[in-house]
Amino acid sequence: MIKGSIKYQKLIKLRLGAIILKTNLQKLFVLLSLTLSCIFCAGCFQGTTEMTIGEDASVKMKIKLVGAELIRSEIESFKDTAVKKNSDVQVTPVAEGNMTGYEMSASYKSIEEFAKSQNAGSMFSNLKGTNRGIKKHDGWFFDTYSFDFSLQSDNKNKPADKEEQMMVQALMAQVKFDYVMNLPYAAENSNADQTTNENKRLLWNLAPVLTSNTDKDVQATFKIWHKERAALTAALGLLMLIGVIFSAAKIMTAGDNQEAKNKFIAAATVLVSLLLLSCALSAYSLFSSVTFTDKDIISVSSDADNNNNNNNNSATAPAQTTKPAVDTDKQAKKKIETPAPKQNTAENSSFSEIQKVLNSNGINGKVLATSFGHSDSGSLSLISNSKGKSLLLIDKINNQVALVEYKPEVYNFIDNRGKSYIPPVIFDMTILNDKRDNDQSLGIWNGNDHSFGVYAVYEFDNNGNVKPGMLTSGAGLHPSHYQAYLNERKNVDISNLFLTEMFALHRDADNRGVN
Repeated sequence: MIKGSIKYQKLIKLRLGAIILKTNLQKLFVLLSLTLSCIFCAGCFQGTTEMTIGEDASVKMKIKLVGAELIRSEIESFKDTAVKKNSDVQVTPVAEGNMTGYEMSASYKSIEEFAKSQNAGSMFSNLKGTNRGIKKHDGWFFDTYSFDFSLQSDNKNKPADKEEQMMVQALMAQVKFDYVMNLPYAAENSNADQTTNENKRLLWNLAPVLTSNTDKDVQATFKIWHKERAALTAALGLLMLIGVIFSAAKIMTAGDNQEAKNKFIAAATVLVSLLLLSCALSAYSLFSSVTFTDKDIISVSSDADNNNNNNNNSATAPAQTTKPAVDTDKQAKKKIETPAPKQNTAENSSFSEIQKVLNSNGINGKVLATSFGHSDSGSLSLISNSKGKSLLLIDKINNQVALVEYKPEVYNFIDNRGKSYIPPVIFDMTILNDKRDNDQSLGIWNGNDHSFGVYAVYEFDNNGNVKPGMLTSGAGLHPSHYQAYLNERKNVDISNLFLTEMFALHRDADNRGVN
């Protein structure tokens, strides 16, 4: 069993790492990203993140991490990191059976303060198309909050055969990963897996995201009542009602004094009108449905400037790289400190050079933009034909030509610059007229053309340029997991060329007005 655990620890570590980085439940609690490679040999690991919201909208975050003795040092290490990052963290040793660990907590004055303390890219941030984050709709009697997050599974790491799947699921079954919300009032609606305490305690079991490649949405809507406003409104209504009764009594006792009667009739009319208006407005505020808009978002936007993330008191997640702040995507591209493409004597001569390569390899396409001239190692070009767009790689060092399937998320991976979490990019590449060498088992072959997927880890240096990292691939064009390393230097070179030339390609596309 231990051998099996070691055999798949890399797979499990990648899957757990992916979900933990995506949730990033609280910058303070980045402990969840601890190395879990030995957990499954040790016995089990349990983690619970609990958010308690008070009647005054205050927030208390608490995380409990416990594990067997063999992972004690890892838990200790991440506890020390949390305390170092934020001295306000309260740490308490805990024990559950044969597992020991820590309970860590932090407090916030309001939900707004908590939302703004999050880093861009966290579970609680706003990301168009994925996360709506935290929204707040202000009201007189109550404020309505919406929590709406989406946790995406890393299905690229799913084992291929049933035996492997059963082993991984058996190992993963020992992991507990819950997210709990304690509310002061019953939730208006939610998709919680379990509700208790009259719908005030909501629990989501996030383990399926890890164990069965299931995407998980966390959604809840609830109200925070303003009791003092409700009391004030009731008091004012009561005073107006007393005024109406008093005026009616004076009218009845005024006798033949018509002037006094008219005075109290006018006063009663005004008070009745105000009372009816107050009741109508109160009823509208209490019973009308709330419609959230983008103006209600209080979460940090995932494309926010990094400077905004440095002004909070929470501990930041361990950075994969040092990333400069950016204002907009276009500014990010303009600030890249790389040499401008060399100017050719004839206009569009770079296009002519690329077109020659297309023609000599029998590729039908029109050049839209290119990084030609930026690097002596080769170039990356955007081409189009009747079937759509493709990316053309020309590796001068190894005399190779390759096509990369165009996908918006692949072409725009450089937009991750400045984000707190830099996700890997996965692209499908076909090397034309390749040799069957030490990488021949990767991907598929169509004659002499070699197609395989590349799982590329990368980061950005201090100047914002792409810095390639680990490259992996697998059998088949779209493998279920990428665990095979590229053995041939030429394949590593052309894969890295794709990463390092993308900024120059974007710059040329911008200059040419290519959308």
